[in-house]
Amino acid sequence: AAVMGIISFGLIRYYSITHSKNANIDQEIDESESEPSPKNGFINSSENINKVYSNVIFTLVYLILLLVCFFFSKSNLDTIYSNWNSFEIIDIITLGAGILVSFFMPGYAIVHLLVKKQIIHPLLRVLLAYLCSILVTGLITYVSAISLESNIFQNKIILIAGNFFILVVFATYYRVYRTIPTINANSWRRLYNSVFDTGNKYLKSIKKYSCELLVFGSLFALLIISTYYLYGGSTIGDQWYHQGRAILFMSGHFKEIVLSNGDNIYSPLQSALLSGLTTLSGTPLVNTYASIAFLNMTAVLAFYYFCSRWFPSNQKRAALLASSLFVLGSGFGWIYILSSTATGSTIPQISSVAALLDDSVLAPDIKLSANFMIAAFPDFSTGLIYITLPAGFVLLGLIRTRFNNKLSYIVILSIVSILGILFHEEFYLFIVVSSLLPLIFNIREKNSLYLAFLFAFLVAYILDSLL
Repeated sequence: AAVMGIISFGLIRYYSITHSKNANIDQEIDESESEPSPKNGFINSSENINKVYSNVIFTLVYLILLLVCFFFSKSNLDTIYSNWNSFEIIDIITLGAGILVSFFMPGYAIVHLLVKKQIIHPLLRVLLAYLCSILVTGLITYVSAISLESNIFQNKIILIAGNFFILVVFATYYRVYRTIPTINANSWRRLYNSVFDTGNKYLKSIKKYSCELLVFGSLFALLIISTYYLYGGSTIGDQWYHQGRAILFMSGHFKEIVLSNGDNIYSPLQSALLSGLTTLSGTPLVNTYASIAFLNMTAVLAFYYFCSRWFPSNQKRAALLASSLFVLGSGFGWIYILSSTATGSTIPQISSVAALLDDSVLAPDIKLSANFMIAAFPDFSTGLIYITLPAGFVLLGLIRTRFNNKLSYIVILSIVSILGILFHEEFYLFIVVSSLLPLIFNIREKNSLYLAFLFAFLVAYILDSLL
């Protein structure tokens, strides 16, 4: 009740004040900017210090996370669940490191390399980093399981090696290895000033977008209540299936099951992703799966990005309300209720709403009607929620996003499409819609879109044939 009140307050405040500062995701990719790189080991322009140091900081953080996963995560199959009260500080740190490496760090490096000469909105950058990281972690685990029949210990080495390779490419391209030796006392002072200025800028942004942050924070709290608090980390529904198959990945027996045609219900990539995350974090499998329920929020952010790109320019502020309704009222439970009360093809009048409580429809069907985000049955943290929906909405948003570099645009579209196809077959619905939109709205980049789809189909076909 408190969270719903805060959401209402945030929405009322957002739509009751005049906004000259429209949260313009629409102005995101029409400019280009070269990433700075130090020449001869020296930083020439003070204007580029922030970006150069941000690359250095990202490289060091990425390296530290990999070292934490390598030295401190204790990957084993002896225990698949531990009481959360028995977790120590180092266990929480390794779990956090595993989540960051599995869901953000490699993707951020790849996106940074792909859009190096583009200015893109931070939200799109984060979403693309999230999707690319999922693809990297899931594919590495899956290919190694099929090709090498690797177990949990071998998967750990392979995953860390793959991430280390991405880190080396990133550091080499931006010459981070030549920047670090030039850092002296004066550089640390400038770095401090840079961090201080960045902090002030973020504080101003928080004040400027306080209403939006209040609404999204409340929606996130609602998701936390409906997952962590309500079910207390329990394994529910299809989560049992994915966890059982993740054990096959970690034990090195997945290929054996595939050859015996014993695994064909869901795409195995989500279980591979879960196995890779468990391997990197060193946390028991059930605890690991329960810990990532907060990732359901990425579908809300992706939906907000999609709405911000497609709503008319004078109505883009409606994206915040749409995102709230996406959490609170998405899904088709209302169709189920109406169809359950219908006799033949006739829908009852509103006056007969009391008939909803007859023997054919139980009260829980009304109270807990199916919802994408706050599931009734429930099915949160499934591949549809935190992988397919974010990928689909980002794909739809990218159609209305302009890139100066067509090759980068095609590669990004291909990565998002490959991810969706490999992880969930319902993603083809997004591809069908995305194929029709350029024809309906006469979008200029339609050739790049279709080329990206063809490449994604080719990659999916090759992987299916070889693996």
